Amino acid sequence: NLQTQIEGLEWYIRKMPDTARKMCLEMIRKPALGPLRAAAISGLGVVKDAPGQRDVYETLIKISQERNYTPMTNAINALAQYGDKAAIPFLEKRANHSLHFVRGTVRNALNTLKRKA
Repeated sequence: NLQTQIEGLEWYIRKMPDTARKMCLEMIRKPALGPLRAAAISGLGVVKDAPGQRDVYETLIKISQERNYTPMTNAINALAQYGDKAAIPFLEKRANHSLHFVRGTVRNALNTLKRKA
């Protein structure tokens, strides 16, 4: 069932980040059910990119520009957790989003990124 799949993915994110990275990217490329896709997007912020890679970062930037609220805000939060200050200009473009919930998510993500060393 869906909840079991999400819990399994979360286990991989905690215990086997390299495997989880591949799983998350695959779930996003071949869209999974909404809650599973949301977990995959959030998981990317935890597992980050492998050294020398930018697939995760680029995927999160792309999703942060989607119109669909849940994936977009999950990607914005994941970018904050990812911690790359290069995301700041992309997020600043979302700072005046028409939905105040999105503006708040962007503001929090920007604050997090600006605080990171």
